[in-house]
Amino acid sequence: MQHINKAICEKKDYLELIPDAPFPARTLVKSVVQLILLGTKTGRSQQEVQGFALEIIHWVSQVKDSFVKVGKGRFTHLTWENLADMRSLIDEICRWAGDRLEDHRWNLVKKQIETFNDRSLILISGGLDAILRRSQAVISRQDILITALQKMKKSHEENIARILKEQERRSALDETLGTFTVQNSTYASQQKRPHNSNTQMVILGEILTWIGDHSKETSKNFFWLVGPPGCGKPAMMASVVCECQDRDYSPAQFFINRNDANSTNPMKYFPTVVRQVAKHSDDVEQHLHNTVQKRKFAVRMPKEASELFVDVVGKAAKNDPASPILVIFDGLDETARDHLQDTASIFSELFPKLSDYPNAKILISSRPEDEILKSFRNTNMEQYVLELAIDINDSNSRRDVKTYLEKRLTDIADHRRLPTSIWPGNDRLENLVERASGLFIWAVTAANYIDNHIQISGKEVMDSVLSQFDSEGMTDINTLYRTILEEAFPENFSNEWTVEKFRRLMGAIMVLREPLSIGDLDHLIDLRQAPDHEPVDIKNFVGNLRTLLMADMDNITESTISRVYKSFFDYIISTGTHIPERFHVSAKASNAELALLCLYHLTVAYPIVCSTHYASIASDLKDLPSPTLYSLRHAFSHMLQMKTSTVPVVLDRPVLDEKSLPI
Repeated sequence: MQHINKAICEKKDYLELIPDAPFPARTLVKSVVQLILLGTKTGRSQQEVQGFALEIIHWVSQVKDSFVKVGKGRFTHLTWENLADMRSLIDEICRWAGDRLEDHRWNLVKKQIETFNDRSLILISGGLDAILRRSQAVISRQDILITALQKMKKSHEENIARILKEQERRSALDETLGTFTVQNSTYASQQKRPHNSNTQMVILGEILTWIGDHSKETSKNFFWLVGPPGCGKPAMMASVVCECQDRDYSPAQFFINRNDANSTNPMKYFPTVVRQVAKHSDDVEQHLHNTVQKRKFAVRMPKEASELFVDVVGKAAKNDPASPILVIFDGLDETARDHLQDTASIFSELFPKLSDYPNAKILISSRPEDEILKSFRNTNMEQYVLELAIDINDSNSRRDVKTYLEKRLTDIADHRRLPTSIWPGNDRLENLVERASGLFIWAVTAANYIDNHIQISGKEVMDSVLSQFDSEGMTDINTLYRTILEEAFPENFSNEWTVEKFRRLMGAIMVLREPLSIGDLDHLIDLRQAPDHEPVDIKNFVGNLRTLLMADMDNITESTISRVYKSFFDYIISTGTHIPERFHVSAKASNAELALLCLYHLTVAYPIVCSTHYASIASDLKDLPSPTLYSLRHAFSHMLQMKTSTVPVVLDRPVLDEKSLPI
């Protein structure tokens, strides 16, 4: 075979001399050569060798006959001679093929091939058997798989149906209760802050113990936290919410805020917390939905809403007797004054109605207003209500105030880069604690005043500002308010316009029915000394009084929302020798001015709002500017607050053209 390979490689150029017409000799020879080369690399069985040799012999005979028939001519003769080597090659291939027929080794090759084929068939059969067994196992489990898939499909369909049902149910509740609920009723949305750590711990501990008491013998459903203005009731209630959330249950909460008229409407108290209670359980929410559908007008009046409240809270408490169902009402005394007596009476009627549910807990905080005291204490309150009166002269209250002041002044020192080793000093800290007399509102206001003073005047006043609190009478929160006002607006700098500007700006901020940013308030009132003058800089006004307006101590912007403490509101609308006349603000006069301004926005700036039915523009309300939205919501409310009062002095210098007012 080596000789054959060598001959083919050396004489391969002669293959091109073989004619390919009329008989395809060259093509056939090339094919034979390729077969021979392939034959040297692969073994053949005896029958294959014999067949190959016979085909070669037959082909050579045909070539010979062909040349004999066309043997004339020089080309044919030369071609025959040139093929002499090829003929010898073919003869040798034939001899090689004959020898192979007699070689016993080819029998061994054939046997190995047969063995290989047999083993291959066995292995293939084994593989097929394995596949067959696996297929049979899969087929045998087909019913199980189909059943599992059907369960998954059913579960998926049930989840989708449940979600759709929940959405439908909540949409129906939103439609029925939506106008009677307040979205921003939580402590966070009302911007109430919890106490600092380690303050009011005694009171907080008593409230948490009451929440955890579910014994039918000792448990009381109501807890009334009552205390004077400024003792930190909202902060305590916010702290209770945080503690409950840390323990993995969220109470329903309604923080009443006189700066947000929507939250002072008693018709919205019970529907709002009922929606919050229902959201914690599908069963309770379904119960609420069914009840509301049966009694379409169950929330039209506070008394009816209170019955719905008892029903839903009782259902939630019964469903989960091991967990507290806690509802928090903060600042009940800040209810709209016209409705406070009736609201307190409705709450007092609730006291015995939850006695069958010891884990139903209703936490209420308020000032000791006469309307509340009269309603609560005319009932058999002791049996159902745990009352805790905050004593600002108690050692715990003083300790809590000291803890607050110590931390707050340390923060001021760090922020303003004061020498903490000598400032404020133990003696001056104790003096502030003594002046505060247990009132958190005094401590908060004083700390803000100190911070603002140092921010404006620098480190050089860090001692003198503390010395101001040594003055006689500084323990009174009203004296502190007066000191801050007189420093911002000294009497010798207070001309007629300065006084009027203070009254109108402060009055607008005080009687707003919902919080507005400085920018929106500016657009609403557009206060100017004269029509051709520039608008008053409200941002500067708020910055000067940031201590009293609950504003950010460092960053006053157009988006800052300014509000007042209730104790400051009471001070600024009061009369008497304790407040200079130039700082007195009439709430009725301020309401009158805002009522006129709202009408101006509705009829002059946006006449389409007044000429189109409310329902037809409801979808476009979100596109209206904030002052116009405010006017649309609260113009009538401000007019009600005016009542029958005479035209206020504050409007003697109108900013609007009276001819343009639709009156």
